[in-house]
Amino acid sequence: MSYISVVLPKGQVTVPQEVRERMGLKPGDKLEFQLLRDGTAVFRAMNGTVDDLFCSIPYTGEPKTIADIDEGIATGAVAGEGPDHADAVEPA
Repeated sequence: MSYISVVLPKGQVTVPQEVRERMGLKPGDKLEFQLLRDGTAVFRAMNGTVDDLFCSIPYTGEPKTIADIDEGIATGAVAGEGPDHADAVEPA
């Protein structure tokens, strides 16, 4: 199904009622707009949960073991990386 909206002078658009209903949009919900290389624009409702983000960014590097991950965390903590490193510990 295709829908048409008009861009108003302040950049506002009205999301058609059927689209709002099917997407579960409510007043105050946020939308994410993504511009694709071919000129297509995609928009998504930002009304999900943190759990929806799990595995949303693909990892393309070598597989890591739990020991590798623990070492990386400890190394970052010692280096003072991250938002709060006051409780940094030396790596084991």
